[in-house]
Amino acid sequence: MTELWYDNVDGMAADVFHRLHFVTPMGVSSGTTYQECPAGAQTNVLPTDIVKKDLIDRTTLHQGMVLCTITTEHNLAMLEIKTVSGQNDMPEFDTLLTLWRTPS
Repeated sequence: MTELWYDNVDGMAADVFHRLHFVTPMGVSSGTTYQECPAGAQTNVLPTDIVKKDLIDRTTLHQGMVLCTITTEHNLAMLEIKTVSGQNDMPEFDTLLTLWRTPS
Protein backbone atom coordinates (compact mmCIF):
# COMPACT_ATOMS: atom_id res chain seq x y z
CA MET A 1 0.00 0.00 0.00
CA THR A 2 1.23 3.50 -0.80
CA GLU A 3 1.92 5.54 2.31
CA LEU A 4 1.68 8.95 0.60
CA TRP A 5 -0.27 10.05 -2.43
CA TYR A 6 -1.44 13.09 -4.36
CA ASP A 7 -5.17 13.28 -4.94
CA ASN A 8 -6.46 14.64 -8.26
CA VAL A 9 -10.08 15.18 -9.14
CA ASP A 10 -11.27 12.10 -11.06
CA GLY A 11 -11.21 12.58 -14.82
CA MET A 12 -9.30 15.86 -14.60
CA ALA A 13 -5.76 16.77 -15.58
CA ALA A 14 -2.96 16.58 -13.01
CA ASP A 15 -3.02 20.39 -12.63
CA VAL A 16 -6.34 20.06 -10.77
CA PHE A 17 -4.41 18.80 -7.75
CA HIS A 18 -6.57 18.69 -4.66
CA ARG A 19 -4.53 17.52 -1.65
CA LEU A 20 -1.61 15.49 -0.32
CA HIS A 21 -2.77 12.56 1.79
CA PHE A 22 -0.77 10.52 4.32
CA VAL A 23 -2.12 6.97 4.71
CA THR A 24 -0.29 6.50 8.02
CA PRO A 25 0.36 9.25 10.61
CA MET A 26 3.42 11.29 9.56
CA GLY A 27 5.25 13.27 12.23
CA VAL A 28 8.09 15.77 12.26
CA SER A 29 11.31 14.32 13.71
CA SER A 30 14.04 16.27 15.46
CA GLY A 31 16.74 14.11 13.88
CA THR A 32 17.63 11.55 11.24
CA THR A 33 18.63 8.54 13.32
CA TYR A 34 16.77 5.31 13.92
CA GLN A 35 16.48 6.30 17.58
CA GLU A 36 15.04 9.80 16.90
CA CYS A 37 12.59 8.89 14.15
CA PRO A 38 9.97 6.92 16.17
CA ALA A 39 9.36 9.85 18.53
CA GLY A 40 8.69 12.08 15.52
CA ALA A 41 6.30 9.55 14.06
CA GLN A 42 4.23 9.49 17.25
CA THR A 43 4.41 13.13 18.33
CA ASN A 44 4.27 16.39 16.36
CA VAL A 45 2.02 14.62 13.84
CA LEU A 46 1.01 16.43 10.65
CA PRO A 47 -2.58 16.60 9.43
CA THR A 48 -3.67 13.56 7.41
CA ASP A 49 -4.47 15.83 4.46
CA ILE A 50 -2.48 18.85 3.32
CA VAL A 51 -4.40 21.06 0.93
CA LYS A 52 -2.94 22.61 -2.20
CA LYS A 53 -2.85 26.14 -0.74
CA ASP A 54 -0.71 25.02 2.21
CA LEU A 55 1.72 23.24 -0.13
CA ILE A 56 2.05 26.31 -2.34
CA ASP A 57 2.46 28.62 0.68
CA ARG A 58 4.93 26.13 2.22
CA THR A 59 3.20 26.49 5.57
CA THR A 60 3.21 22.77 6.37
CA LEU A 61 6.10 21.19 4.42
CA HIS A 62 9.40 22.95 3.80
CA GLN A 63 13.06 22.36 3.07
CA GLY A 64 15.00 20.71 5.87
CA MET A 65 12.04 18.89 7.42
CA VAL A 66 12.45 15.29 8.54
CA LEU A 67 9.21 13.30 8.51
CA CYS A 68 8.73 9.85 10.01
CA THR A 69 5.99 7.24 10.00
CA ILE A 70 5.33 3.66 10.94
CA THR A 71 4.26 2.04 7.66
CA THR A 72 1.27 -0.23 7.19
CA GLU A 73 3.80 -3.09 7.20
CA HIS A 74 5.09 -1.93 10.64
CA ASN A 75 8.44 -0.64 9.36
CA LEU A 76 9.93 2.75 10.21
CA ALA A 77 10.19 5.21 7.31
CA MET A 78 11.93 8.58 7.25
CA LEU A 79 11.43 11.17 4.51
CA GLU A 80 13.91 14.06 4.42
CA ILE A 81 12.91 17.12 2.38
CA LYS A 82 16.23 18.16 0.84
CA THR A 83 15.06 21.03 -1.39
CA VAL A 84 11.82 22.65 -2.45
CA SER A 85 11.63 24.45 -5.78
CA GLY A 86 8.99 26.31 -7.76
CA GLN A 87 7.40 29.65 -6.95
CA ASN A 88 3.71 30.61 -7.00
CA ASP A 89 2.88 27.11 -8.16
CA MET A 90 2.88 23.57 -6.84
CA PRO A 91 6.27 22.98 -5.27
CA GLU A 92 8.60 20.20 -6.32
CA PHE A 93 10.14 18.29 -3.43
CA ASP A 94 13.57 16.68 -3.68
CA THR A 95 13.49 14.03 -0.96
CA LEU A 96 15.47 11.17 0.48
CA LEU A 97 13.59 8.16 1.81
CA THR A 98 15.07 5.79 4.38
CA LEU A 99 13.27 2.60 5.38
CA TRP A 100 14.22 0.56 8.42
CA ARG A 101 12.70 -2.89 8.38
CA THR A 102 11.38 -4.11 11.69
CA PRO A 103 12.72 -7.53 12.64
CA SER A 104 10.09 -10.26 12.22
